[in-house]
Amino acid sequence: MKRFLLTIVLVLVLPVQMYGQNLDVPGFSDTEANAAQAIGISGPTEAKVNDEVTLRLTGTPALDLSKPLIDQLNWLMSESDRMFCFVAAPGKALEPLDVRGELVFAPSGATMQPLVRFVTSVPGEYRLLVDWNYEQNQLVEHVVKVGVNPQPDPDPNPPPPPLPVKNLTVLVVEETSQRTADQFRTLSYPPLIEWLKKYEHKLRIVDKDIVDENNNVPDDLVPWLNQAKELPHVFFIDGNKKLLYQCVLPANGKDFLNLSRMYGAEDEYYD
Repeated sequence: MKRFLLTIVLVLVLPVQMYGQNLDVPGFSDTEANAAQAIGISGPTEAKVNDEVTLRLTGTPALDLSKPLIDQLNWLMSESDRMFCFVAAPGKALEPLDVRGELVFAPSGATMQPLVRFVTSVPGEYRLLVDWNYEQNQLVEHVVKVGVNPQPDPDPNPPPPPLPVKNLTVLVVEETSQRTADQFRTLSYPPLIEWLKKYEHKLRIVDKDIVDENNNVPDDLVPWLNQAKELPHVFFIDGNKKLLYQCVLPANGKDFLNLSRMYGAEDEYYD
């Protein structure tokens, strides 16, 4: 199937409503639904946190390419008959979505198929809602269930460091824009912060794309950034810049603290 892509981006402005409320579609009834054109939404039904989800509206009116195109796109562009698209995310107000029009050439003829995209930010159920108003009114819904990204556990039997270790640096390399709420809680776990201060250790958190004022990667970070394959990645480094251990960020603050205590060589940890 050949496709010629024509992208038209419209910002659709809708009254803000809270997630879970019904959308009122004036004039919509079972009789009208039975006569309505079969508008549908295709795309994934599952995703992970921080995924970009792309959904396509199908069943849109056929196009006659011998006639002016813009005159046939009232359902996409007009003030009175156009459709509206928005997403309902867990715990958030409804948000209008930009619509991208893709001109599709198929054996059965040409159609304009709208595409919408949104990025998942938290786990839960996301609902894409399309209010279709052209020649009839109908409401189409598509649900995407978003799960938590699996967080690998650290090695349950890491090798113990030599005793004692002073001036420990706990270096975390992350993609800052993709930090989740769970990762924030792990990195800011109060008992961990208190323990670091007590033993005068250092927690350093850097973005994988960090550069200095001269747009260069800081020299002291180069070897660690090159080794950070799975993000967020943690390095336990002693005062002589020797690597003691490395792993992905533990799944919770308690595990992160226990691992840090081991490599901080805290005497009472071994009691």
